[in-house]
Amino acid sequence: MPGLAVPVLLAVACQLVLLVVVAVAMREQRTVRPGLGEVLRGVPSTVAAGLRLAGRDHVLVRLLFMSAVSGVALAVIELLTPAWMAVLAGGPGGGVLAYALVAAVGFAAGAAGNALGVPLARWLGAPGRAVAVCLLAAALALAGLAGTASLTGLPGVVAAGAAYLLMFVGLGAMVAPVGQLLHDRVGADERATVLSVDSLVLQLGAGAGSLALGWLATARGPGAAFAVSALLLCPAAVLLWHVPRRIRAGRLALVLRHGRPHLPARDRPREDRVPRP
Repeated sequence: MPGLAVPVLLAVACQLVLLVVVAVAMREQRTVRPGLGEVLRGVPSTVAAGLRLAGRDHVLVRLLFMSAVSGVALAVIELLTPAWMAVLAGGPGGGVLAYALVAAVGFAAGAAGNALGVPLARWLGAPGRAVAVCLLAAALALAGLAGTASLTGLPGVVAAGAAYLLMFVGLGAMVAPVGQLLHDRVGADERATVLSVDSLVLQLGAGAGSLALGWLATARGPGAAFAVSALLLCPAAVLLWHVPRRIRAGRLALVLRHGRPHLPARDRPREDRVPRP
C-alpha cells in the first residue's frame, strides 16, 4: 500500500465514525420533509431571493465581496501548497512531512483566531473594523508567501509556516465579527438564505481563483499568484472598515430603557442618538 494512501484511509474511517455518531446520537423531531425533486426545483428561487436580499443592503454586498476574495485566497493556498512544499523540501517525501507540519500550524492558528475574534471586535469598537484588520493580516501573510517563494530548504519551510500562521489567525479571527454583522443585517427567517448565498459566493470565488491563479502560477510562478490574492483582500478590508453595527428595533427599545450599548457614538444608529430622560 502506498504511504500516502494511509492518511486518506484513516480520514475515511474517522468520517464513518462521525456518520454513525450523527445518525445515532443526534435526535431530531420528526417533521414533513420535502422530496429531492422539490428541493432541487427550489434552488434557483432560493439563490435569487438571497441575491435580491443581499443586493438591498450595502453591508451585505461588502460581506459577499469579502467572501469571494477570501475564497480566492483559500483556493490559492490549497492549490499551490502541496507542490510548493515538495519543491521547498527537495522531494515528495519531505514535501509530505513539510505540508503536514504547515497544515497543522494552520489549523491550530485558525482555532486560536476563532478565540480572538470577539475580543478583537470589542477592542476595536466595531466588528467591521475587526474584519478589516483580519483581512489585512491575511493579505500580509500572502504577501510574505510571495516574497519567500524563491526560498528553498528549511528557511523556505519555516517562512511558509510563519506566513500560514499569520494568515489562518486572521481568517479564523474574522469568523465571529462576520457572524455579528450578518446577524445584525438580516432577521432569523432570512439568515439561512443569506448564509447559503455567502457560502455559494465563497465557492465561486474559490473556483475562479483556482482557474485564474493556477494559470498565473504556471506562467509566472507561485509568488505571482500569492501576490495577486494578497492584493484582492485589500479593497475588501477598506470597504469593511467603516461598517457600523445596526441595532434592531426590539433591542433598541431595551437599550433606550436600560442604557446605551458599548459602541462609539459615530457607530451608533441614528435612532440611538437621543438624549436620556
